[in-house]
Amino acid sequence: MMYEKPRPGDIQDSLADISAARNELGYEPGIQALYQG
Repeated sequence: MMYEKPRPGDIQDSLADISAARNELGYEPGIQALYQG
């Protein structure tokens, strides 16, 4: 993986709030899919 300087329009920081998805849909993020192949 190569890291380069940020481009115009790139998101530097994210303060995403998934509480609505969690409350309304029961969404719980996880990484299990990475281990399942």
